[in-house]
Amino acid sequence: MESRNRKAYSIAEKLNLVDRLRRGDAQATVSRDLNITESTLRGWLKDESKLRSSLADMDCKGSQRKRQRTAKDLQLEKAMIGLVQPGAE
Repeated sequence: MESRNRKAYSIAEKLNLVDRLRRGDAQATVSRDLNITESTLRGWLKDESKLRSSLADMDCKGSQRKRQRTAKDLQLEKAMIGLVQPGAE
């Protein structure tokens, strides 16, 4: 069995692929083009609303994030990605 190289996709990249599927491209075609399993694409389709809300909560810097994990302290997280100026509330 051939092993695959693992690649982490950003939230924006995942949504671009979901949009491609929504436009009518077949899952098999998209998965073959990008060497992604169809189950991965189905998972992204299932989580589309979460992906979109995560992207909406971030600016252009945050859109390059690979995962949706958030910190317990949201103000600290926003400051870390540059959404809030230090000392501003």
